[in-house]
Amino acid sequence: TQIDANLTTRHHLTATASLFPRRIDLINLDTFTPRETTFDLRQRGFNLAVSERAILSPAALLETTAAFKRFDMDIFGQGTQPMVLAPEVNRGNVFNEQERRTRTAQVAEALILQRQGWSGEHLFKVGIDLLHSSFDGRSVSRPVEVRRADDTLSQRIEYGSPGVYEASSLDLGGFLQDRWRPADRWVLELGARLDALHRMDIDE
Repeated sequence: TQIDANLTTRHHLTATASLFPRRIDLINLDTFTPRETTFDLRQRGFNLAVSERAILSPAALLETTAAFKRFDMDIFGQGTQPMVLAPEVNRGNVFNEQERRTRTAQVAEALILQRQGWSGEHLFKVGIDLLHSSFDGRSVSRPVEVRRADDTLSQRIEYGSPGVYEASSLDLGGFLQDRWRPADRWVLELGARLDALHRMDIDE
């Protein structure tokens, strides 16, 4: 969904919103993988963005953008029983479950200037970009039993404690661009960008 609004003759606002849910049940269902050994997947996410353009003069334009995005994903089985791998058909429940959460927030500011002179036409763009990202998740694995054809135990696999993950970062960037047209049939795109990772925290 997108909304455009002319606030004044010099100010234009654009707002966008999107949702992207997804659901898949009984993944990997087949002859050797019955219903109870399959897993389900759930995805949920949305994206919100607001952009404003302000005309400062006939040769200057200021763009401001703010955006937020979230994406979640869950993978889980049909129960909590150990998974049994057998030659003819598997039994029990899928051994691994996962949860993931990601969030991103971004703010950008750009100034666009147009200049016409003896060297040709220049379209300058200078701006800064601030981006914050974070992630947290969890992974749990239960025992897996490998059975022979006579159903005797061949191997049992056990996992350690659940894995919990967290990470976040803050990035700052600046850029300068020049679209230079020295002649009607020539265009040169020049630019430079500098990015810095301000902070990053990781926990496991």
